[in-house]
Amino acid sequence: MILNRKIIRPLGPFVATLALITGLEIGRRSGGVVPIPFLLLYACVVAGAGWGGLLAGALCGAVAVGYVIYSAAIGFGPPTLTGDWVHVAFGAALYFGSGVFIGRLSDQRDRLRDTLLQRQDALQSHVALLSNEIRALFENSPVAIFMRDKAGIIRLVNPRF
Repeated sequence: MILNRKIIRPLGPFVATLALITGLEIGRRSGGVVPIPFLLLYACVVAGAGWGGLLAGALCGAVAVGYVIYSAAIGFGPPTLTGDWVHVAFGAALYFGSGVFIGRLSDQRDRLRDTLLQRQDALQSHVALLSNEIRALFENSPVAIFMRDKAGIIRLVNPRF
């Protein structure tokens, strides 16, 4: 499970980001129009970080940063992202920072979920133990123990009574 989370799980989003960039580049080179390519790339980084955690977010963000820099170098993309070095730096920080931030949140969510499940198991074990102790006390008590409902009808009596 840990190997899956730490190594294998981030590879899916990373490969998806690479596939998206490949598709964007094929579309650009063939003269095709891909609507909102950099928004698709941002969505891929965010989704990858949310699903794969910090490592996936950092990998997807780094690949996206590379594509933004490449796009700026060849003059592709909106001027607000690839127009000058300030825009490129801001875009790079946005892509990478979002991947890392959301990846950290995803990892924290996973750790909290694991902790919650462990505590839930511990509580269920404790409830079962207490239930068995109460049942043993009820069944082995030398005195009468009974329960009545609101109408006064006896609903439960211990076997010794």
